[in-house]
Amino acid sequence: MLVVALILIEFALATWLISGWAPRAALAGTILALLGFSVALGALLIVKPSSPCGCGLPAVSGNAAVDNGIGLARNALLMVIGVVAWPSRLDPL
Repeated sequence: MLVVALILIEFALATWLISGWAPRAALAGTILALLGFSVALGALLIVKPSSPCGCGLPAVSGNAAVDNGIGLARNALLMVIGVVAWPSRLDPL
């Protein structure tokens, strides 16, 4: 049930970002969601490094810790892109 809720939230965030409505709020929500997912991945790496995150993506390696580390790197890159893409106050809403 939790996995389905997370997937629906991700689709809702993607739809919101694509729509262009309230771009600052959409980007902030997306960055916060990525931060939350990163905290969960980090905790998984610390507590159970041999457990895969279950992110729905195919495993890159046979090692769950490596795949979770790649997930953290991906999330960090996406957060940096979000910060760089942040609309300035001069941009039209």
